[in-house]
Amino acid sequence: MLLVTAAIGGCDSTSSAMPPVQTTALADTDRIVPPAPDVQTTVGDAFGTAIAISADGNTLAVSAPGEDSDARGFNGDEFNNKALNSGAVYLYHKADGRWIRQGFLKAKDSQLEDRFGSGLSLSADGSVLAVGASQTDELDDVAAYGKGVNQGSVYLYRRKQQHWHFETQLKASNADSFDGFGSVLTLSADGRTLAVTAPGEDSTRDAMPDDNTGHNTGAVYLFGWHRNGWQQQALLKAPTTESMENFGQALSLSAHGKMLAIGASQHDGSVTVDGKPKRLHNTGVVYLFQHHQGQWQPQSQLTAHYSDERDNFGNAVSLSADGTHLAVSAQGEAGLPGAIQGGQDNSATNAGAVYLFDFIAGQWQQQAYLKADNGEQNDGFGSQLQLSADGKSLAVSAQWEDSAGGKHDNSALQAGAVYVFDRRETHWKQTAYLKASAPMAKDQFGNALSLSANGRTLVVGVAAEDAGLNENGKDYHPSMALGSGAVYSFSKSADQWQLNNYFKSNMGSGISHPPIAANH
Repeated sequence: MLLVTAAIGGCDSTSSAMPPVQTTALADTDRIVPPAPDVQTTVGDAFGTAIAISADGNTLAVSAPGEDSDARGFNGDEFNNKALNSGAVYLYHKADGRWIRQGFLKAKDSQLEDRFGSGLSLSADGSVLAVGASQTDELDDVAAYGKGVNQGSVYLYRRKQQHWHFETQLKASNADSFDGFGSVLTLSADGRTLAVTAPGEDSTRDAMPDDNTGHNTGAVYLFGWHRNGWQQQALLKAPTTESMENFGQALSLSAHGKMLAIGASQHDGSVTVDGKPKRLHNTGVVYLFQHHQGQWQPQSQLTAHYSDERDNFGNAVSLSADGTHLAVSAQGEAGLPGAIQGGQDNSATNAGAVYLFDFIAGQWQQQAYLKADNGEQNDGFGSQLQLSADGKSLAVSAQWEDSAGGKHDNSALQAGAVYVFDRRETHWKQTAYLKASAPMAKDQFGNALSLSANGRTLVVGVAAEDAGLNENGKDYHPSMALGSGAVYSFSKSADQWQLNNYFKSNMGSGISHPPIAANH
């Protein structure tokens, strides 16, 4: 087993310098073209909360669940604030090196506080889009029975000849108040299999889905597309359910739709002390399910090599396309760079770690343990992560990392950072450290990220970013639109990462931060 700790400079531990991350100004041919600017409509939109990019890196969906317009359907009037937190999704397509906005998408039955866009997923070719709205209400149940609040739902769309068409709306078979169905979701490559979480679902086992004696045990629903449309295929529960486990907090589905990884970072573990069991809170666990002979069956249950309280193993998960490589984050893990396998150094609470597993001879085997090379207490390394299709590249965010640009300059509290690792045979190396071009405190760069199949296009969300335009509609201002959010797009060329695009939901093209060195 390879233990990777504090990899420096994209080389092994004997290397002394990291290849620089370029933060170049935007080229006209690479700019996203959003709608005309209007600062007032962006405040609190949280643009960049969820991101999905197609396998080829040419189709992009970005959500703004805090968006407030009362529009419905496709390309409605987005410039009003009549439906607070109803949510929206922005769609882009890249052709001939230029990003073109395809549309502005709202739920067909959009209501205030639905938070449409809480979850997003695209098929590999970018033609099928699933959008979660985790706070939709079943209005008839609310009126008649006083329940049905925040049940959640999922909307499916299909692109035909550059136009997006609504296909169907999905709900859980045992939907109930505060289930949060649609919080996280993932499509198979062909867009025919969909997994959806309801982390607030309360049943104690899948055989009794209407038994609500648990509390936030969580559930995952599998849907399949057939000639007759979308149908629910399965309801999955943890083999042993626990209240507050939030089974389904994280999800990843292999490209063929046959292997599913489910994170439950609030699962409690246990150890034996003086011959007596001791409960360890929120150690976390990941469950693997496999589709075999028409049925979803439990396959494996994974935990960290050394489980500690509040490690939150399973906070984020990502499978390779063939389902044989798995990355799992433990955002609360407390080891510093140089710690071996965790458990030996707990001096840096919430520094975070990532574990890599390979499926070999029918068994999951831990292959590596990764730390950020500048990891510190409360960085939250592992906030989000994603593997490339071949499992050889990995992007990991630390949304609470504090640097203002240089790795060891902690003057921008919770500015956030993203790290890229690459695998060479059995060795993992940190090859990039990415920051916003003008890091600001509390922006939390990396709250969402999405990596193309070849691992060469990376899109990063900064939903808490506050930048806006001043009254002339042209000049950048760092704090005019609180919580409006933003998205950064990076590309890799000749082993160098470059910032190609910085854009907001309704900001004109051509506005970018001045470049700032991304590593020191």
